[in-house]
Amino acid sequence: MNQYRVDPLEVQTFPYRSALTSDDLNRRIDQLRQGVLRAILRGQQTRSYLHESNLAVLYTNALVVAEHNALLKQLNAIRTSGSTKTLHVSFYESPDPSVPADVNILRDRLYGQLSLAETARWDKIPTYTDAFDNVRPRDTVSITKDGATLDRDHPLFWSINGEIDRFWIDDSADLGQQTVIEYAMPAGIRSEINSLAVVPFPYRACRIIGLDYKAPQGFRSAPGFVETLDPIRVHFVPGSFDNTARLTLQASTVTFGTELRSLFGLAHVEMALVDYASSGTAYAKLTALGSDTFSRITVFNADYFVDSAVPVSDHSTKPVEFTITQTDGSTVYSSVSNKYPLAKGDTPITVTGSPTTLWLKIDLREPLDRVSPIVRGATMTYE
Repeated sequence: MNQYRVDPLEVQTFPYRSALTSDDLNRRIDQLRQGVLRAILRGQQTRSYLHESNLAVLYTNALVVAEHNALLKQLNAIRTSGSTKTLHVSFYESPDPSVPADVNILRDRLYGQLSLAETARWDKIPTYTDAFDNVRPRDTVSITKDGATLDRDHPLFWSINGEIDRFWIDDSADLGQQTVIEYAMPAGIRSEINSLAVVPFPYRACRIIGLDYKAPQGFRSAPGFVETLDPIRVHFVPGSFDNTARLTLQASTVTFGTELRSLFGLAHVEMALVDYASSGTAYAKLTALGSDTFSRITVFNADYFVDSAVPVSDHSTKPVEFTITQTDGSTVYSSVSNKYPLAKGDTPITVTGSPTTLWLKIDLREPLDRVSPIVRGATMTYE
């Protein structure tokens, strides 16, 4: 029971000159005292939350401006690199409304990737809602940071409450400092895991340099993990889970005038066993630049992942298939029947009719039960 919860103050009247016992007075004074105490504690929580939010806005603005300027320089370099015409499909963007709707696909814009839609999920982190409507991990969950067990009121517990409105920020880090965080869960009914996710906060506030889960033989790096400053979610072949996940972070830096600050920050960490749809299809729109038209496709490749633990014999039906089509659905290029990846120097693919728009169709299939491929993007060069 939460010690800050109080019963609503009862409305009670006392007739003029009637008897009033000390018990009645004590009970009502105690109710008033508890109500005031709760208001004070709630005010302290609100003040702390506002301070965290202000820090988040400050650091987010600085990091986003830096990233925006870096992207502008990259785009300018691409535009001035010569006659090569390159299109990139990103899944950080919403799908164009003119393409067919996704079928059995999770288009995860936060992580910039496609995966098969989830049909069932067993989260490893038990939570409850406290008296202030805050979602919190249960007392059976513990966190250690660099080997030290954290108190229950440490802000890192917000990173595993499953909500997006609370977070952990530490701007006292040293330049390039690393920290290791371990999340220990109670034993669950299902002892397997096939999905892990981490969201740094503020935007690109720290580099994720390690993401591991504990198996009976010890810690194992999550298949598909790569070092990143961005939110990441990995899907892999289910593995035995010994109730602990480990995260290794490296501080990022932000400069304000002449002051250099290094910080860590997390908004969300999740671990789960997930069931997926057996297959799914997504589309993306390819539009020629300016007044261009498509006459030939000279390069096509994609960034996708299928856990290498899936036996090659289970790839008789490919887990990922890319098809470039005309808007009427007729095939221009297929990663199954044509060369994939299509590289510079390979025989180009002819596009008839000089269209200005093509569609990229992406088919995903489960190579094994509870295994989803991931597609993060595709790149095409044309003439």
